Parts: sequence; C-alpha cells; structure tokens
Amino acid sequence: MVDLGQLERVEIRNVWPLESSDFTPWLAKHLSQLGDVLKLDFDPETLTEVRTEVSVGSFSADVVAEDNSGNKYLIENQYGYTDHDHLGKMITYAAGLGVSTIIWVSEYVREEHQKAIEFLNNGTTSDLNFFLVQIEALRIGDSKPAPHFTVIEQPNAWGKIMRRASSASRNAYDDLAAFKFSFWTQVLELGRELAPSIKWHSPIPEAWSDLSTGKRFSLVTMLVNYENRRPAKVAVAYRFWPKEDGKATRDKALFDQFALYKDEIESELGTSLIWDRFDDKGYSQAILTREGDYRDETQHDELAQWFVETATKFFRIMPKYDDALR
Repeated sequence: MVDLGQLERVEIRNVWPLESSDFTPWLAKHLSQLGDVLKLDFDPETLTEVRTEVSVGSFSADVVAEDNSGNKYLIENQYGYTDHDHLGKMITYAAGLGVSTIIWVSEYVREEHQKAIEFLNNGTTSDLNFFLVQIEALRIGDSKPAPHFTVIEQPNAWGKIMRRASSASRNAYDDLAAFKFSFWTQVLELGRELAPSIKWHSPIPEAWSDLSTGKRFSLVTMLVNYENRRPAKVAVAYRFWPKEDGKATRDKALFDQFALYKDEIESELGTSLIWDRFDDKGYSQAILTREGDYRDETQHDELAQWFVETATKFFRIMPKYDDALR
C-alpha cells in the first residue's frame, strides 16, 4: 500500500489575516503563481509595473500590472463570498484604468456571479477578458499551507472571434482574425507537446504571438504574413524592448552588445539572421524568415512545426548571450 497524505483546507485568514494588508501585497509579489494557472505571462522579469491600491476616483484597485507589450491587468481580491459591490467596482476600475484583462480572485464564488462573468465574456469583444478565480490555502498533514488557485470562469476567445466573424457585420478582417486564432492554436498546442519548458501562452487573433524569455527587456516573437510581403512570409524574432519608467525607449545599447555575438549565434543556429537595429523604433531584433502563408490550410502542419522548432532553438541559444549583457 502506498502511504498517501490527504489535502486539507486551511482557513485563509490563518495564512493572510487581512485581505488588504496581507493577501494583496503577497499576491502582487507572487503574480507568476496566478499567471501559471491562467496561462498569462506574469513572470516578474516581463512585468514592467505592478502597483497596489491604485486610485480610481474615490476608490482604489487592489492590483494593477502591465507587461512589456503594454497589456494592462486588473486583479481585484475579495475574502468571503463574491458580491455585487466588488463586481461593480471591478468594472468601474477597468473602465477608469483602461485595462483589457480583469481578474476577480475570491475565497468563495456565488453561482450568480459566475453566470455574470460568463455573460460578460460572451457579450464583450475579444479585446476585453474576464477571469473569475477561487483562492484556497491547502496543506498535507503538518506541511506549510500552500496557495491554490482554481479557475471558475475564463474568456472563450475562440467563441468571441467566431461570433464576430459570422455576424451581419462580417468583413475580411474578421475572417482573418478567426484564421489567425485557429492557426496559433495549432502552433501553441504543438509547442506545449514538443517543448513544455517554454511558456506557450493562449492564442490571440493577431499576426504575432509573443513568448516570454524571462528577461526584462527581451522576448521571442513569432509572426505570420511578415511585413505583408509577397510571397507571404513567416518569421521568428528575438526582440529587445528597452524601457524606462514603463515606457519604451530607443536605447540600442543592449542590441548593440548582443550583436557582437552575431557570428557565434548564427553558427549555433546553423543559419544567418537579419539584424535590424531600427533606430527610429522602440525595439530592435534579430530575425529569421521563410516563405509561408498561414491562410493556406495545407501549409499549417509544416508551418506549425517550423515555428515550434525555430522558437525552441531561439530559446536554447539566445538567452545565454543575453545573460552575458546583464
């Protein structure tokens, strides 16, 4: 017989006595644990800003975060059962702060509020996303209590895109958005299977898909229909986005130092890259391109395999040269 322990629930106030002064500061410092459950990139090195008790008129939002792609996240915490007051405040904060992703973390979830979040996800555009998450503290025997997040409701991005694409106002952009989402879904599912050590984030209906390197100012970006060239091209880039006070700068120092390793990097990759300094832009990149059209379904399997293999090589090779700059 295998000797197994039994999970026990710990009263949340025995771990974090007060929501505002104990749980909120803890969560702000451990957003990566929440991000792992939601499949959102909340690694400390990729978040340019995390603030607590952010003023919104006469109210204050619990946690507001922004990543290095400019995406803003609102996290609203609540002990006890979800209530109308927090639901209303959460929407008010989101409007006042201009965030696109709203995360409601509560100790207990009422069914009517689960339905409300489901309604909001079904009724809003793909640019606005709501998560409803239950927080618990669990332990086995005399072990230390551990936080445990359970996703109760989350965005149905595919449903939003398909509803938009099949609506009376359907147009070419909508069709392409649905197609991009479908293609990135295939790429990310293959990536999670073949390279599970990489954080393959949820697909989006855009021409790019960013992957966190764990570095503050760099990331791997996969792109389709690169620069709208003919014939169509796809690309994987290692990009530098230096920032100061949360805002992109045109500082090229990191890229220039990285480019000193050009020969070594290309030798390890087994191919040449295009090195774009982009003096007039907020980012620089080393990029690999190839012909390929994501709009052609017969190419999907081959392109998905190329994206995953190329991104995996970038992750194996590039960050160690990036590390040498820090």
